[in-house]
Amino acid sequence: MQELLFFRDGKICLNTTQNPNSFSKSRYAQRLSEAGTKAVYQNGSWNFSPWHFTQSLQLPEVCGDAVCLTGEGRNGKSLHEILFSDDKNLIMEENAIAKKHYAVARTCSLLEEAVAKGEKIIINGTGGIFVSDDFCEFIFLPRTIYENSVDCLSGEESCELDGVSINPFLFGIPALRFFEADLIYTSLTGEHAYGNKHPSDHRDDLLDTNFIPLKNKVWALDEKLSFWCDSSLSQSLAKPAELPPLPFSSLYRELGLTEDGTLTAGNGLLPVIRKSSVSQETFSAKVKAENDRRKKQLSTKRWFRKYQTTFLAGAAAFVLVCSIVLMYTNSQMRKRTSKSLTSTETIEMFYSSLNLLDVDSVQNSSKGREARGIANVVSNAYVSTKARSLVTMNDITVTPASWLSENNGGLFNMFGLTQFTVDGIKRNIFRQGPVRNTHPKKLTEQDGETLTDGMTEKHQADYYLVYTDGEGKIKIISHQDVVTVTYIKNKWLVTGLVQWEGESEASFKDFVADYKAAMEETEGNVTHAAEILRSKYRWLSTNSEIFDSISFEANASS
Repeated sequence: MQELLFFRDGKICLNTTQNPNSFSKSRYAQRLSEAGTKAVYQNGSWNFSPWHFTQSLQLPEVCGDAVCLTGEGRNGKSLHEILFSDDKNLIMEENAIAKKHYAVARTCSLLEEAVAKGEKIIINGTGGIFVSDDFCEFIFLPRTIYENSVDCLSGEESCELDGVSINPFLFGIPALRFFEADLIYTSLTGEHAYGNKHPSDHRDDLLDTNFIPLKNKVWALDEKLSFWCDSSLSQSLAKPAELPPLPFSSLYRELGLTEDGTLTAGNGLLPVIRKSSVSQETFSAKVKAENDRRKKQLSTKRWFRKYQTTFLAGAAAFVLVCSIVLMYTNSQMRKRTSKSLTSTETIEMFYSSLNLLDVDSVQNSSKGREARGIANVVSNAYVSTKARSLVTMNDITVTPASWLSENNGGLFNMFGLTQFTVDGIKRNIFRQGPVRNTHPKKLTEQDGETLTDGMTEKHQADYYLVYTDGEGKIKIISHQDVVTVTYIKNKWLVTGLVQWEGESEASFKDFVADYKAAMEETEGNVTHAAEILRSKYRWLSTNSEIFDSISFEANASS
């Protein structure tokens, strides 16, 4: 596999995989202000600072017609190349295994110190980390820039460079610990914990925690280390593990390093001696039985999940027939458009339609099969909520932000988005496009650039989709979406959507009880009560979303 990250002419270089024309249209150069992280080892500790790409240029002898980005750094290689390169020269290099083990130990040491110091480092996978030859400087590339480059690769190549070592459903410390654990797992077993490189299968394995625990992979492995790794690899958004720091003494011993985590005087490894009262034969037999049982349970779980859609489709079809009159009425409403909106405002309108269950707006702010998939979600949810309200008068569904202000004593249901950001910036999820009969003006220029037909942009949308399921549970789906918007004729439209999801749930009964207690404690102050609730319910709407919902409801009723 071609490495996207390399060192040349005294610079760290990233192959963007885009030719000059695509590079210009995607406005790549404007993203150079996005910062990564530089970690330098000095006087026995790691020092952290922001790091940026500083220049774009072409290196045809290396990258063909693709544009490269360059930044300051020391001579070295990507962590992926150090650990997984199939270059025969590297494989045959003296003490290559020792260097790989040392690289893993240094990476874990750096990340654990970052956790202790409260440094925020975003992991892009081993392909997005550049390591100096002396292992004293690590560069963690800016996230959006690196992911845009990887997006142009095949699914399996992208998964290997950008995904197989990370869990996109985790954030902050749990995400770092997952990455560390996978590096350790790979060093000790020669395999990734979640090694399926097909993107959809890899995602399913992560959601099902489908991996063989390290304790079942290596005979007589140190129990502290195997527990730490298996716990880190088993985390989910709903159950992030509260772990102690990595047991470095155990790690160094199992990797064959010295007590201070370095190589021997000859740049080699110490012998690793393992002992156990359980023979290897007994261990292997026990592990096989556990793995067979796990596979059977997983097969059953996935069978039910596979056919769940079929079971629900019949019910949805029945509700759809009952709601034809409502759908017809909705279709006669005034049509809204994304004309006159900027690309980011169009994304706001698109996701606001999901938040507000506005079928008309989602259809008029998007185009294409991928984006229109959201329209189906909105239609089905709209029909279901309206059907329930016809059967039971108090069975009303509101957005999560609106629910905090008005919920009829906790009787209302909720459906909508929370903590919505685009490219890391908080955005409005109550935006409605202008009505067509107001004749909105065509947007011809954005950020000083003339808009032309066919121009595209990519943005990242992060949010939680939150809804009550009617069975006493609140479902929380964390999303990381890569959104493509295209300027078509006279307006921006959402034309592409790649989604990563992570699901968790909470008790609706417990949430209502906690909400009432918080409201009583704050004497009815909604935002203060929300701040109390967020310590337990991290997915709760932000204060700005609460204020936007109040303003939206006021305007709707006026």
